[in-house]
Amino acid sequence: MVAGFSGLSVRLIYLHVVMHEEYLDIAKQAQQRRVPLYSSRGSIFDRHGELLASSQRVYKVVADRHHLANYDIARRGVAKAEGISMREVARKYDREEIKDRYLARLVRVIARPLGYHGWELRQLIDETDRVDVVLQKHVEEDKYRELRDLLTTERLGGVYFRPGSRRYYPSPRTLTHVLGFVNHEGEAQEGIEKQMDAMLAGEDGYREITRGPSGKEIVAHRGETVEPLSGHDVRLTIDMGMQNIVEAALDEAWYEYRPEKICAVFLDPKTSAVRAMASRPHFDLETREGNRRNLAVADTYEPGSTFKIVTFSGALDKGLVSRRTPINCHNGKYQDGALVLGDGYPYGDLTTEGVLAKSSNIGSYKVAAQLGKKAFFEYMMAFGFGTPTGIELTGEAKGIVHPLDTWNLTSFSRNSIGYAVSVTPLQMVNALAAVANGGQLMRPYLVESVVDSKGRLISEKKPEAVRRIMSERAAGELRKMLRTVVDGEGIEGVVTGANAAVEGYSVGGKTGTARKVNPDGRGYLAGRYVVSFMGFLPADDPKILGIIVVDDPQTHSSVARYGGTVAAPIFSRIAKEAAAYFDLEPDFSGALAKRGDR
Repeated sequence: MVAGFSGLSVRLIYLHVVMHEEYLDIAKQAQQRRVPLYSSRGSIFDRHGELLASSQRVYKVVADRHHLANYDIARRGVAKAEGISMREVARKYDREEIKDRYLARLVRVIARPLGYHGWELRQLIDETDRVDVVLQKHVEEDKYRELRDLLTTERLGGVYFRPGSRRYYPSPRTLTHVLGFVNHEGEAQEGIEKQMDAMLAGEDGYREITRGPSGKEIVAHRGETVEPLSGHDVRLTIDMGMQNIVEAALDEAWYEYRPEKICAVFLDPKTSAVRAMASRPHFDLETREGNRRNLAVADTYEPGSTFKIVTFSGALDKGLVSRRTPINCHNGKYQDGALVLGDGYPYGDLTTEGVLAKSSNIGSYKVAAQLGKKAFFEYMMAFGFGTPTGIELTGEAKGIVHPLDTWNLTSFSRNSIGYAVSVTPLQMVNALAAVANGGQLMRPYLVESVVDSKGRLISEKKPEAVRRIMSERAAGELRKMLRTVVDGEGIEGVVTGANAAVEGYSVGGKTGTARKVNPDGRGYLAGRYVVSFMGFLPADDPKILGIIVVDDPQTHSSVARYGGTVAAPIFSRIAKEAAAYFDLEPDFSGALAKRGDR
């Protein structure tokens, strides 16, 4: 007996002293749990404070399989269901039958509210290996209260609600490519959500709790609590009034022209802050269905004649030409050794202004030739082509500018008229903004400011000048020339941008029509075009500036597929509504130019 009790004493000492920490950890793991306290993701607003994205409080419904098999929890639930005492339940059924009856009762009560058939829910609980069985994610507040009250009334335990959040987009089919989205796992995907994730996300906290045998928390034993930190709010430069005008116009054009793609970007002419950006096809922020590629920054194209602003900017800045300098356009056919250029119309002598207004390829090349290859290339680079703008969006392309040492006379001529170079719509409209604002290339941006959850300013974006491209004099001269592209003042015959006119306002701009590059090989696709128009108004002091790019529009046989016939009217509609929206004073009372077809 002494030997037996001595052995037992040794065993007790071993368990209580030597193995104390290990068994204490096992006990803690069984009773203690670290419950996450989810942070609230910051909201996104437009420049006027209109809500674009926010986080909703939602709950995850979780069944604890250990607690569902707990005898006391099961006995209490069966007693409530049968209207008898817990002692009577214990006398009436054995332990396993009580647990089975309890689980069957639980399934009957909550299956329908959770959207299950009874057998589906039972199968989910029985066949899951994990202790915590997720019954439903993203339960909203009203449904959470309904389920919580139901479980309390029916005295059903073992089912818990874990708070979390879900991203909510008030207008899920508007501004989709700019906003991006947060997936169901809470991970930011694309757009502002991705680029500003560090500011928006916040930081989760936790609480260490201890549960008793019944599954309820023992508050007196509550452990460490780390409170969550809310994410910051982000205010964009987007103006939703302008954005809605652009989106409506693109929807109309999408159905009218049935293009492969279409996009529009509108900037503040002086700061390059993005006021509106939209693409079609697009996607739904709730379902994620659709095309998630942001054409304004991720797609490149050969711009055609809109690129001629580089040619004329350089020549005007160097003082090589003026608006009235005569240029011989060789009646539509020009050859210099291996170089062959043609125009759609047989132009003779035109002024520099006339060359731009009628978009003569021959005249534009002859202006570029005065500038020379090296200087022309330097102006291309100064405008930022071949380099990402650095805007706060994912997937931005840099475009293609071939090295100067690979150029020959033919490639130089093609660059001067917007071929053999690839740009993004954002790069192209930002180049126009440099002309509109007096010669400064600005860095386009989307984030205006960041504030914390208490409204305190964290950071604020200021307009950033990248470099001066041309003198204010040259920029002013080019703006006047771009105005004649639309109103045709002093130009004989039709001009290419007449369809972009807005009654009551002076408009400047440039059309572009380029053959569509064959994506599967060299050369171009027959009869397929990328057409564009970029413009601003009022012409003398621009307040509205934007670009429309339409990839492979389909038109009736009576309507030619040019930038002037497809993209310019879309710009005109947007500019007219935007002028009313911004309450701009009319500044032009002259007659509109004769409508051209290019």
